[in-house]
Amino acid sequence: MTPVAIFVRVSSDHQQYESQIAALQKVAAQRDWQVVETIAAKQSTDKQRKGKPQRDELDRLRELAHSGRISKVLIWGVSRISRNNFENHQLLNELNDLGISFYVHTYGMETILPNGKKNPMAYMLFLFFGELAENDNEERRLAIIRGQQYAKSAGKHIARPKGSGEEREVFLKKHPKVVRQLKEGGHSIREIAVICAVSDKTVQKVKKAMAAA
Repeated sequence: MTPVAIFVRVSSDHQQYESQIAALQKVAAQRDWQVVETIAAKQSTDKQRKGKPQRDELDRLRELAHSGRISKVLIWGVSRISRNNFENHQLLNELNDLGISFYVHTYGMETILPNGKKNPMAYMLFLFFGELAENDNEERRLAIIRGQQYAKSAGKHIARPKGSGEEREVFLKKHPKVVRQLKEGGHSIREIAVICAVSDKTVQKVKKAMAAA
């Protein structure tokens, strides 16, 4: 059997990685891959933005790779490694140079072909979606800063609206698919918008409502 590691990450307390793990375990069983270890990280995007990614988990993944204990790494999506695209690219090259392939579940591809060569399509998608996730994160950060600056200049107090719990619940019930995708934590804002056929703004509102609940 081919030895593999499962690596999953969620970026907030409102997301759960159990569904990611279950899906990747199913893939491993179907392909006769042996799961040597499952590495799960729960890391906020704020900490990653400050240069503090889930270092212990990434170091453990590298340890498994360099020790020769695994031949593949199973991930849900590119943004599930890190929202830092430079780190994604670095890890991709490092492990691929060791002959270790990434299986990316969201597009069902591996970064190394059966003949041992790099898969150009998977490689391109890996880097593209990593960049997309990083840009999404930066855009949200800047939007929050602009909103806070405007509110401050207008003399407004920034706080959660009072008595809005019921309204949030009603709003969340209108978008169950978006809520489910956010809890699974397998896609970026833009990807969820495409999957659920809604706007990026709607996904962001649902995410905000979940955080305030």
